Amino acid sequence: MSRRETGIIAATFLGQAVAIGATIAPFTIFVRPLQLAFDVSKGLPIEFGISLVIVMMAVTGVITGFWLDRGAPRRVMLTGIALISSALWLASYATSLWQLAVLCLLEGGGVPMLGPLTTAAVIGKAFDETRGRALGIANAGVPIGGMLFAGVAAHMIEPYGWRATLQVFGVLVGVLAGPVIWFGIPVRLEATQSGPAGTSADAWPVRRLVRSRLFWLTAAIMGVASGVATGWYVQVAPFLIDLGASPRWAGSLVAVSQGVAILGTFGFGFLADRRSPIALIALVLSLQAVCLISYALTSNLGVIAAGVVLYGLVSGGVLALYPLLVSRRFGVATLGGAMGLSNLGLLPFALSLPLLGGVLRASTGGYVAMISICVALQCVGIGAVWLGVREERRLPAGS
Repeated sequence: MSRRETGIIAATFLGQAVAIGATIAPFTIFVRPLQLAFDVSKGLPIEFGISLVIVMMAVTGVITGFWLDRGAPRRVMLTGIALISSALWLASYATSLWQLAVLCLLEGGGVPMLGPLTTAAVIGKAFDETRGRALGIANAGVPIGGMLFAGVAAHMIEPYGWRATLQVFGVLVGVLAGPVIWFGIPVRLEATQSGPAGTSADAWPVRRLVRSRLFWLTAAIMGVASGVATGWYVQVAPFLIDLGASPRWAGSLVAVSQGVAILGTFGFGFLADRRSPIALIALVLSLQAVCLISYALTSNLGVIAAGVVLYGLVSGGVLALYPLLVSRRFGVATLGGAMGLSNLGLLPFALSLPLLGGVLRASTGGYVAMISICVALQCVGIGAVWLGVREERRLPAGS
């Protein structure tokens, strides 16, 4: 691996660590403290905050993707740092829920500039034969960052408060990622090759992507695999607390779940260079469903804790598998745009699942209904995998 490639992997790794680790990964740990701070009954507006983050991620992801395809990744990533760090600092001074809502939107705008979208576009253009391995290493920044920031939140919120915790997060975003991105990411970056065998650099322009059934089936996989996981993770800490866990124990388990996702990201990334990424994605979706079912069948904290850890392990695989699937199906010359557009598959889940979980918890007194919906959606995702494979086989050779 060259010095240039090592710098790119290090920068995208740390970019992911702060983009997801400081925003989405520890969000569930802040739900109860914010409920108490703003006296919100059942915490529904608080849970909706993650929906605002993800909706903004999906919308700005399209713009970010096309910006990346023009070859200015360093500028994109540094802009993301500025947005996320500013949003976290300002949120620590918020005095109302509407202020937090606006800052969730600001934060969501910065996440795709640092997170999986940018990593997929940058590594897709800088690597060829070892792309799966590079994605596995770089995307490990998500679970490692999630573990780091969730651990900080779990141990800081009770003694120091959520405001001080957000301020620490804001500092860490800039200090951890800024210097490495500045020195590791090229000012300009063009695709090193044209994409999958038989695919020209302009084979999948935006107009063709939008009209392609295969593209939207692929985006549906992204929506289910990431959207359901995010929608459920917002509920994990309150779910565990309802079962008798202490807030610190629940937060620490979330951190462990994020940590073991490292193994999933590495493992599935390395496997994807040798095995079909779509088959591995089907395996991930199936294992996610099994974990969710286990939550509904028992109230034993030990069994559920094991399920939470396993869910984190397999969910980490999506980070490496999905961008590799997109690059193989649609090429790398416009990979940023394809990834950005596919983020729109997250919108239905981002708008509904976090808030739905709170509504169902309030109306039923538990999470069985929410879990049932998530399992049903996982089955939809598996169906999208199957239909996508059939559609891919129908395409002419070289398409």
